[in-house]
Amino acid sequence: MKNLALILAAISVLVAISGCASKRNITTFQTETGELKCAEPPPDVVSTGARANIEALVPQIDVDVKANAIANTTVARIRSEIPNLQAVEALEYRMCLAYGNGIIDSETYREFYQSILPMLQGIKAQGASAEQTLHIEERRNYSGVSGCNKERSKRVAEAACSEGGGNYASRNGLQLVSARLVSFTHHIDRDREPWPSNARSCNTNVVANCEIVVKER
Repeated sequence: MKNLALILAAISVLVAISGCASKRNITTFQTETGELKCAEPPPDVVSTGARANIEALVPQIDVDVKANAIANTTVARIRSEIPNLQAVEALEYRMCLAYGNGIIDSETYREFYQSILPMLQGIKAQGASAEQTLHIEERRNYSGVSGCNKERSKRVAEAACSEGGGNYASRNGLQLVSARLVSFTHHIDRDREPWPSNARSCNTNVVANCEIVVKER
């Protein structure tokens, strides 16, 4: 609770400074740890068209925190659903309102502010040379006449990480530094030789856990 009180104090100072400069609307709450001030983001951020997605992310973040999900997994999902890094400011505002209104508790708000938000802002704040490591999950299916096996599934998973990392970076206006397969699972739905043909028929679902490193372009 002491950490959250310090966070709220820091937010109040930043809001007071930015609020005077930009004439933003401020919503104030009295919480168990002190006064909480939520500064509405600039109009151009509010009108990005991502508001619906941002509002939907608040309960997802709460679920992730309660499930002890890794912060960079949550960051990857957030970046896949909002159009640009500027919209992070709108998400920060929605999380502040959610905490002030009792929709999320202090545990979720503290984790968002201490772990998730710095990662969302990190690349932009640190400059073009900054790199960030994230984990993403990619799902693929393959089938054909050659047999389904672990070696073939691994090749599919490695290709999925490379493709998925590239898509993630492109979607978020970032540069992909590297993509590697951490682990994978596969489920073979079918692997047999149809009678009377000699051609083998197989079908497999692959789930790849990938580590990607990205940076600002």
